[in-house]
Amino acid sequence: MVFKRRLTVLALALFAGCVPPDSACTERDVSAWVPSTAEFATPIRCDGKIVGYDLDIDSSKDMTSRSWAIAFDGPHPGGVAAISADIDMLTPTKRVATLYSGTTKLAEVEGVLTTVSASSASHVAPGPLQRAYTVTVPAGLHYRGQIRNMRW
Repeated sequence: MVFKRRLTVLALALFAGCVPPDSACTERDVSAWVPSTAEFATPIRCDGKIVGYDLDIDSSKDMTSRSWAIAFDGPHPGGVAAISADIDMLTPTKRVATLYSGTTKLAEVEGVLTTVSASSASHVAPGPLQRAYTVTVPAGLHYRGQIRNMRW
């Protein structure tokens, strides 16, 4: 009886280990976000949605710095506004997260780590809000990386 129970537990453990992990994409769809240019970016697709961009920004050919930005104008329910994204291009590449309400800049933060985030210092009234990220590669450099896991 004990042998049968152990055999059943072993069989269940082996079967549970053979089930493939959940491959569903958990990142948000960013297809409503508008890139400043398609020149440096290729969309990253997962489960039929755009979840980020592969960036290839070359500022080494003519020694001129290059920037790529992406923005989203959408409703804000009210309260503290916040955004964050994972941008795996490090210093000296400049990565900035910005929040605007109309023409008023609520927050602008230059990232130091790969996660770049910004939030308003106080509550923001319900209404339209612009969320944006900008990546700038200095003259003379060529960077490849990604922007993903955008949260707002």
